[in-house]
Amino acid sequence: MKHRILIVTDAPTPPLYSPRVRYLISSLRDMGWECVVAAETIPDDLFCFPDCQNILMPYYSGHKALDYMRWLADKIGNRKEHKFQKTILRQISSADFELIFCSTFNAFPLLTAMHISTQWGIPLVADLRDIAEQWGQSSYMKHTLHTGSTRLNRLLTRSYIHRTILLRNKALKHASAVTTISPWHKQFLQHINPNTHLIYNGYDELTFTPQNIVNNKFLITYTGKIYDFHLRNPQLLFEALSKLIQAHPLPDLELHFYCEDAIHTPLLQMAENYGIEHLVNIHKFIDNKQITDILHRSSICLLLTNLATSDGPHGIMTTKFFEALGVEKPVLCIRSDEECLAQVITETNAGIAASTVKEVQNFILDKYAEWQQNGFTRQPVTRERKKLFNRQTQAQQFENLFLQTLSCRPLFSVIVPIYNAEKYLDTCLQSITRQNYPHLQIILVNDGSTDNSLSIAQTYADKDSRIILLNQSNKGQGAARNKALQIAAGDWIAFVDADDCLDFNFFSSIMDEMSYIGYCDIIQLGYREITTENEEGKMHFPRHKYQYTTPWSKICSRRFLQSNNILFAEGMPFEDVVFSVRCWTHNPEIYMCGYAGYLYRKNPQSTTATNHNIKPVFELLKKEQTAAASLWNKLIVFFTRFKLRIHFFLGRK
Repeated sequence: MKHRILIVTDAPTPPLYSPRVRYLISSLRDMGWECVVAAETIPDDLFCFPDCQNILMPYYSGHKALDYMRWLADKIGNRKEHKFQKTILRQISSADFELIFCSTFNAFPLLTAMHISTQWGIPLVADLRDIAEQWGQSSYMKHTLHTGSTRLNRLLTRSYIHRTILLRNKALKHASAVTTISPWHKQFLQHINPNTHLIYNGYDELTFTPQNIVNNKFLITYTGKIYDFHLRNPQLLFEALSKLIQAHPLPDLELHFYCEDAIHTPLLQMAENYGIEHLVNIHKFIDNKQITDILHRSSICLLLTNLATSDGPHGIMTTKFFEALGVEKPVLCIRSDEECLAQVITETNAGIAASTVKEVQNFILDKYAEWQQNGFTRQPVTRERKKLFNRQTQAQQFENLFLQTLSCRPLFSVIVPIYNAEKYLDTCLQSITRQNYPHLQIILVNDGSTDNSLSIAQTYADKDSRIILLNQSNKGQGAARNKALQIAAGDWIAFVDADDCLDFNFFSSIMDEMSYIGYCDIIQLGYREITTENEEGKMHFPRHKYQYTTPWSKICSRRFLQSNNILFAEGMPFEDVVFSVRCWTHNPEIYMCGYAGYLYRKNPQSTTATNHNIKPVFELLKKEQTAAASLWNKLIVFFTRFKLRIHFFLGRK
């Protein structure tokens, strides 16, 4: 069977044109996948990804004033995301697509991918090549604003970055899986989406192969963007060369930079400051096809980074390193990040990540001597480690993750505490097991029933492999639900009381709702009343997010509950009120669902309808109010306590 995937990516820019995405498309095609790629185009560049259908969206026109207005509209209202989404949906439909893959260096177009994923009801894998937090205080994330006030510019910039990160995280939480390019990135992003995987950048082993090409010059070369000297600073190299040529003439040494125009003048000024301007040759970006020739003729491949500190940068794993590794040329990394890149350089024996002038000088002299003897240099890299970083290995890692994602549809864990519910239990379990959405884990917890409830539950468990039946002495509904939460494996947790039931299409209707909402932590439901004779009564819908305290009136993200350690109170009645308060005070994203497929039975024999000592629940709610982290959360608990007191004062029904 041929898999069909939609690849959504940011604008492929020169000189490399998104090699990670480009090589992945080529490899997936060879593996039998059909790819459709959607990308932004940049003015005066009509690049298309080969061997697949391209959906291209021009956003900027090249007209300075008009583009500034478009840029402003995007920063204020995500105009580019909205336009991109419309462009894609206008040209293709969801037919036959199984997966969306979004690769980006920042945040755009993650929101586009998220909205299409939810609208079509198919999984999203998000690939982050860079993230805002890795740059720290670098100007990489700063934006030119013309407000006339430096202070206002900084404030607006911080606000924009904060908003961008919030929107990015919303998309990442929605994603079925996240991939990224360094151990630092993986560790950071796992706090947002635990299903984060490390897939390094790499080199194409068919293109970047070792060749011993004799050259009459000793060339140290850098190819790629520099951005600014906070991110990639050649100062240590210039200082080392300045001192080195005073002691060793090295007449055939040349330093070549192939980089963006904006950095040419600062680079020359720095070289002049160190008196080595005669060694430095600065060029425009080179075509992607010329890079291998440049690397083969190089004696040392230069990587520019900076020390990883608390204010950045972090996790820099430049593609240039892997390409140098592929051709087995000595790598000189300046200055050592003392983090991920330095570690991989050491593990592969690819060269040196230098921190001192002496280290740089010794490395250059050693390679210069090798070049004088052979006319070329060659780095004896660790071959087994090298194999881990080629594009073919990378593509296989992606395909394995895609297939794993496709095999896992969203799973609901349905938790049913049971206590002396034999009269209605059969109706309840039928309504769950006969759902037209089959991806369910059904956890039944018999809470010390003294009637025939356990036997009924066991009968269903024997017939349906999705059912897990747990048994405990009578400890109350809170303890029963907590026991089930310990083994719940679903993406979403639904609670059903044993004397209630569900519409036949309850979970498929929830899935339909999810196609419109994207990521949320809690789905707040309505419900319908039924009598003990199964006659339907009133229909109820929530008027605000904090109205219903019952657990069955909400479907919760398991990730949200587990990451915040939210459990039910035990050993007291109205534990559901405490559970709801604990959810609300962790600031969840709540979606108000316009669906009332839960059938609540007004049963005078239920555990919540009998008289109990209510003092413990009010004492615990008071503690929750005191512990609440913000004034708003304290008000939420206060409002819930007040409403509960009014409820009892008027007489419980």
